[in-house]
Amino acid sequence: MQNDMQNDMQNDMQNDMQNDMQNDMICRMTCRTTCRTTCVDMQNDMQNNMQNDMQNNMQNDMQNDMQNDMQNDMQNDMQNDMQNDMQNDMQNDMQNDMQNDMQNDMQNDWRKRPYS
Repeated sequence: MQNDMQNDMQNDMQNDMQNDMQNDMICRMTCRTTCRTTCVDMQNDMQNNMQNDMQNNMQNDMQNDMQNDMQNDMQNDMQNDMQNDMQNDMQNDMQNDMQNDMQNDMQNDWRKRPYS
């Protein structure tokens, strides 16, 4: 999770910086004096955009990770419960069958004995 977030943040920052540098160069080349205020505005906008992007990315990553974790936990719990239930049922059935068989056998044996 942290690695993903760090990579996203780094990539976003690099992209934003490259875009900013390009815009800055274009601005300087086109007009040196009139563009100064717009360049400052652009820089401020860029910073705000970068911060917003980073926050949004972090939030989205966290939410996605949480949802995935929850889903995985739920699925694992359900599978474990089902397996345990099945095993318990099978064991109970086998025990009951064995006990019934033994009782029936004992009763039948006793009935078949000749009177002494």
